[in-house]
Amino acid sequence: MQLDSTRTNQNNEQRDVITATEKLREAAMASNINDFCRFCMKNMRISRVLGHCTTLFDKNKKPPSIPDRLLLVGLEIKKRSGKSNRVCRGCVSTLSGVEKYLPLYWRWVENEKDDESCARESATNSEKRNREPSPPKTPRALKRFCHKATSPGINNVRRSINAAITKQNVCDTEESTIVEHITNRKWAAAAKFIMNHKDLTQEVKKNILSLLENECKTICNPNNNFILWRSSPEDLKSFSFDKLESDLQRLSPLLFSIFATICNNSSPVICAASAIALRGRQPRLSAFAHYLNCVLLYGGAKKAVFDRLSKLAITTAHTNAIGKQKELANTCGDSLFLLKRLNESFLTLETERHRNVGLREDKKAMSPSRKPELIPTDVFLSTEELQLSEEELECSEEKATEEENIISVLLPESQPTPPNTYSIIMDNLDFFMHAHHQSTLHSNRSIHWIHHIAVQDRIPTHHLANDIPLLDLQQYNLTMSLPGHETQTYMRREFIVIGSRILTQYLAVFKSFRNVVVHHIPHQYSEEMAQPSTDHPLGLIFKNENKTTDLSEVLQEIQHKYAPKGPDGVSKILVGGDRLTEANCRNIQCAFADGNTNEERLEGMVFKFEDWHAIRVLFEIHYKVFFSGKSGKDHGTLCANMTKLSCDNAQKETHLLQSSSFVMCFNNNCTTFHYRVTPCKSGL
Repeated sequence: MQLDSTRTNQNNEQRDVITATEKLREAAMASNINDFCRFCMKNMRISRVLGHCTTLFDKNKKPPSIPDRLLLVGLEIKKRSGKSNRVCRGCVSTLSGVEKYLPLYWRWVENEKDDESCARESATNSEKRNREPSPPKTPRALKRFCHKATSPGINNVRRSINAAITKQNVCDTEESTIVEHITNRKWAAAAKFIMNHKDLTQEVKKNILSLLENECKTICNPNNNFILWRSSPEDLKSFSFDKLESDLQRLSPLLFSIFATICNNSSPVICAASAIALRGRQPRLSAFAHYLNCVLLYGGAKKAVFDRLSKLAITTAHTNAIGKQKELANTCGDSLFLLKRLNESFLTLETERHRNVGLREDKKAMSPSRKPELIPTDVFLSTEELQLSEEELECSEEKATEEENIISVLLPESQPTPPNTYSIIMDNLDFFMHAHHQSTLHSNRSIHWIHHIAVQDRIPTHHLANDIPLLDLQQYNLTMSLPGHETQTYMRREFIVIGSRILTQYLAVFKSFRNVVVHHIPHQYSEEMAQPSTDHPLGLIFKNENKTTDLSEVLQEIQHKYAPKGPDGVSKILVGGDRLTEANCRNIQCAFADGNTNEERLEGMVFKFEDWHAIRVLFEIHYKVFFSGKSGKDHGTLCANMTKLSCDNAQKETHLLQSSSFVMCFNNNCTTFHYRVTPCKSGL
C-alpha cells in the first residue's frame, strides 16, 4: 500500500511539472518566444528589460559558439520557428559543467568497456581449451608446409592493445583552447591562454628564468668583449650609452627587452639600471661604476658617499675611485704630446726646406754665367730691358733647369700640412681646509694650486713671419694707424649690429625681434670660430704661483713638456692667465735672461693675459665713476641722470646687473673691433 501511494504521488508530481511546462510554453507562444530560454523556458524579460541571456545563432560572436559546444557533447540544435533563439546564463553555466565533466564520464565508459571485453575473451578462451580436439583434416606430413594461423585470442589481445594506444585523451576546456589555437597557428591567442593557465604559467616562468640565466652568463664572460668589462683609462674615455645599449641588444636581447619595458624605453635609464644590476652579479663589470665615480668626484662627494653607494653596487670604493682618477690624470696629456711631436716634425721639415732654398740662392750667386753688372736694381718688364744676348739666355735657362732638378730631389713632392698650434692656459686654484679638531699638528690649511689646460688654435698662424716685420719702419706712416673714413664706415656698420643685439636682449619691447637680429658679425674666419674649442686637460700642478721658486719650477716644467723643439731650438707657445699671473711670469722670465740658450732663458713661452677678469674690473671702474653717489653732482653721469628723472628704482640689484651686462658687452665689442679692423701680426 505504501509503494502504491508513493508511485501515485510521483505520477501526480510529474503531471504537475508537465502541466506547468505546457503553461509556460503557451505563455511564451502568447508573447514573444525569444523572451524565454530555449531549454528551461525561463522568462528573461523583467520589467520590460531583456537581460542575463545570450543569442544562440549570432554570427558576430567569437568561436566556439553555443551550438558548436552543444554539438561536441552530442546535441544538435537548429534555428526553427516556435523555438527561442536565446538561452539564459544559468543554462550556459550548466553547459560548461557538462563540458567539464563529460570527458571524465567517457573515460569511465571506456574503462568499463575494456573490462567487459577482456572478461568475454577470457571466457571464450577457457571454453575452447576445454573442448575435445577434432581430427585434423590435413595430414601431418603437410602440416609443416602450411601457414600457421594465429589464435583468435591473440588477435583480440592485439586489437585491445592497439585500441588502448590509439585511444584519444580528451583535454579540459583550457587545454583544448590552447591546443586549438596552436593548431590554427594563432600564436598570440595561444600565448595569452598559456599565461592565464596556472600550471603552464609556472613552467613558462621557469624557462624564461633559464634564458635569463644563460644571457647573464654570456654577458659575464670576459671573452665576449662586453663594454662594462673594459675599465682602462682609454676605454673609459670612449665610454658611451650608445655602445652599452648596442652590446646589451647583441648579447642579451631578452634582458634588454625586460629593462626597456620597465624603464619605458628610456635609453639612459635602461643602460644605468642594467649596468647596476649586472654589477650586483659580477663586481668586475665596473665601467659604469667608474663613470659615476667621476661624476661624484666632480661634484665634491666625500668618502662617506662612496662607502654607502659601493654597498649598493652603484659605485666602487673610495680608494678605487681615487686610484682610477690618478690613472686618468696620467693620460691627460697624451693627445697634446702627439700634437707636439707633429709640430716638431713640421719644424724639422721647414728648416730643411729653408736650407735647400738657401743652397739654391747660393748656387745662383756663385754661377759664372751670372753677371752682377748686368743685374739692375729695379724690376724690369721684359728681357729687352736686361740687354741679354741669346747665348746668355740659353745658359741661364740651362742653369735654371739644373737647379730645379736639385730642388725637386731635396724637397718633398708636396708641401706638408701644418699641424694645429696650441696655447697653455693656467689659473690658480685656492681653497681653505678647516680642521674639525684643531691642534698644533693639525690646523686649518690654505691651499694654493695651479690648474692648466691646453687649447688648440682654430686659425693656423704658420704663414705669419716671426723674424721680420710686416712693414719697414721707413715706409710706415702714422695715418695708417689713425681711423679714417673706411674705419668709421666699418665702425658704424658694426655698431648698428651691436646696438640691435643689445636692444632686443635688455628691452622688453624689442624682445620679439631677438630671432631676426644678427648675433654674430660675419668675418673671414666665421666658420672656424663657430666650432667648439678643442681643449686638452693637463691636470693640477701642486705649486703656489705666489712663491717665486714654485712659479719658476712650473714655467720650466711647462716649457720642457709642451713647447715643441726644432733644429734651431725651442719654439714659442702662448701661455695665458690673469694679469697677476702674467706679471709674475714675466718677472721670472726676466730673472732668467742671463741664460746661455733660448731654452734656459725661458724664451719658449710668450705670456699673455686672459680677459675673464678684465671685464669685471672694467665694470667696477664704470660703477665707481658713473653709478656712485658721489657722481650725482656731475652732469652726464648715470647717477645724475637717475636723480634728474626720479628713477630711484634704477639702483636696484636687477637693474645694476642689466646695466653691467650692457656696459661689458659694449666695451668688449669695441675692444674686439679695434683688433679686427687694425691689421696686426702674430704675437709670436
